[in-house]
Amino acid sequence: LSIILGIVYGLGLLTKSPSLFYWALAPVVLLLLKNTKANNSFDFNDIFVWKWSKEDQSRLLKWIGYWGLSVVIGQMVLGVLRLSNMYHMIGRKNLEFVVTSQEFLERPFSMLYGNMIGTSTWFFRYFGIALVLCAAIAVIRGVKSLDKKILILILLAIIPWISSASFAKVLYPRYLLFYTPPLIILVSYGVYTLNQYLLRLIQQKSN
Repeated sequence: LSIILGIVYGLGLLTKSPSLFYWALAPVVLLLLKNTKANNSFDFNDIFVWKWSKEDQSRLLKWIGYWGLSVVIGQMVLGVLRLSNMYHMIGRKNLEFVVTSQEFLERPFSMLYGNMIGTSTWFFRYFGIALVLCAAIAVIRGVKSLDKKILILILLAIIPWISSASFAKVLYPRYLLFYTPPLIILVSYGVYTLNQYLLRLIQQKSN
């Protein structure tokens, strides 16, 4: 799996640099490593790795090794671009769309508010109010119960969204592609949750 992840990661970088999100957010699945079978709810004590059992610590070390291998493979695939004489143009082109670290430090999060308002508008237009409300239901339910799987989906959607809004000089609707998949799953979970709630209400009234 780490080899497949590395190849996909490398091919993604060859296509679009924002695919870096998928690799960088892979550690989010560490939320599932601890006591997944015994309890699906996140426990803040799980943050303290030294309190884990030896079995869980061993799984963590293996995961880090596999993740590191995928990084190496991905960079090897990306290395194909270095064979081109125009490789340096990629960095110059990125400067037209992304603020540099120096610009960010001088005016931190100056792009955040405007970009988040713009992307939020796109979400409402593409998803519609009904689906946005379903996603909100899933988020509230997941945060309230500290459900690990829902928390992972929330992080996979929110972190790329905030990162893009913070560093992007120009945003296009196609950028939503990188954090829409987890939102679609959240919408589905919200629809399921709402359906179960309505069924319980119908059963209570019928009784």
